Amino acid sequence: MKNDEIQAYQQALVQRKAHLSQRITLLTKDKLRKVGALSTDIEEQAQEIENDEVIDTLEDMELLELKQIDTALTRIKNGEFGVCASCGRRITDSRLKAVPYAANCLKCAS
Repeated sequence: MKNDEIQAYQQALVQRKAHLSQRITLLTKDKLRKVGALSTDIEEQAQEIENDEVIDTLEDMELLELKQIDTALTRIKNGEFGVCASCGRRITDSRLKAVPYAANCLKCAS
């Protein structure tokens, strides 16, 4: 893989990382703002609990993606980006364009 291609992926990963960090901060603020007793209305309680579960799930997904991005940035630093961590084959450009933090080729990821 060419240096300019790797730099483009690195830039995209850094931008996505910044975006995710902002979203995680907003989700955390939203969770902290809602700390307190649930509503006395049963229907409102159910809605509040469901909303909290959605926020927790979103936060978990974004934290996972953030971890994967950090791993990809480390792989770039170590000269391992674009090489499957499992089999050592090159990860296709189409896969990296779809999932720039992919550590495995499509075959190994399946």
